[in-house]
Amino acid sequence: MNLPEEYLCNMQDLLKQDFQKYLDCFSVPACTGLRVNTSKISVEDFLKISPFHLEPVPWCAEGFYCKEEDKPSLHPYYHAGLYYLQEPSAMSPGSYLPIEPDDIVLDGCSAPGGKTTQLACRLTEGLLISNDISSSRQQATLKNIERHGLGNVYVTSTDISKFPNNTFDKILLDTPCSGEGMFRKDPSLVNSWIKRNHEYYRPIQKSLIDSAVPLLKDGGMLMYSTCTFNPHEDEEVIEYALSNYPELTLADMAMVVLTATLASIGTAGVSGAGMIMLAMVLTTIGIPVEGIAIIAGVDKIFDMGRTTLNITGDATCALWVSRLEAKKAAK
Repeated sequence: MNLPEEYLCNMQDLLKQDFQKYLDCFSVPACTGLRVNTSKISVEDFLKISPFHLEPVPWCAEGFYCKEEDKPSLHPYYHAGLYYLQEPSAMSPGSYLPIEPDDIVLDGCSAPGGKTTQLACRLTEGLLISNDISSSRQQATLKNIERHGLGNVYVTSTDISKFPNNTFDKILLDTPCSGEGMFRKDPSLVNSWIKRNHEYYRPIQKSLIDSAVPLLKDGGMLMYSTCTFNPHEDEEVIEYALSNYPELTLADMAMVVLTATLASIGTAGVSGAGMIMLAMVLTTIGIPVEGIAIIAGVDKIFDMGRTTLNITGDATCALWVSRLEAKKAAK
């Protein structure tokens, strides 16, 4: 692969002694993965019928590495919506955001809908607004939502600044970026990087932060993610958010991941994949792995009955938001 000299210099400065390992990865095929649609089938039941060679993704209880030669995109289970094909790394933002079952959530840059379907599966009683500024790209989001059979998602295509302030418990901003992490999967993105690098995307990302922060409720959480390595689009944008919005603080990701993992295991069903992920999280925050058996019992707390919300039109959306708010206040 012919990578731009400027990009190589940037990566060498960033990775230092690991730079050669990064270059070596381009000779290795990109990883492929699937994520079980737990709104239709539990992980445990899916593994009983799966014809594929699967290995658990450590950071996603319902995620698995799969082999390209298994052709999972051609199997009837895919078209029945039993799983979503997604890069394992792309499963992490939706896994780490600690969603409560009745939260009101915004996926602010949602197309083509991979993270939307992941979030909606965990949002068993709440409401997810799946928004992307591109109405044409939202067609793919709609198709994926329909295939998954999700009824708690309201799809929009607008500037997120048009949403009312103080509305959302959680917001995911998986923002447009220079796509440096996608070069191995799609080499054509190198040419896109040459035309539009971080100088183009950084103002867009900061503008999205400006639009998203007022939408959060007090005590809410915003997760910012990209698929690029560039510090100007990652750390610099986080620094911008912290500098301009003193009410924001960085979350302790170890505890965020633990909370999200326990919730995810509750909706996915305790499985080998979930236990591996939980073991990784517990080890990260210093809890002995042998304590898993006790802590895994908390999955019963998250074993919620599923509620289907039929969303049609702005008035219905507003009605559901107000009902959910009343329900929370009653608690």
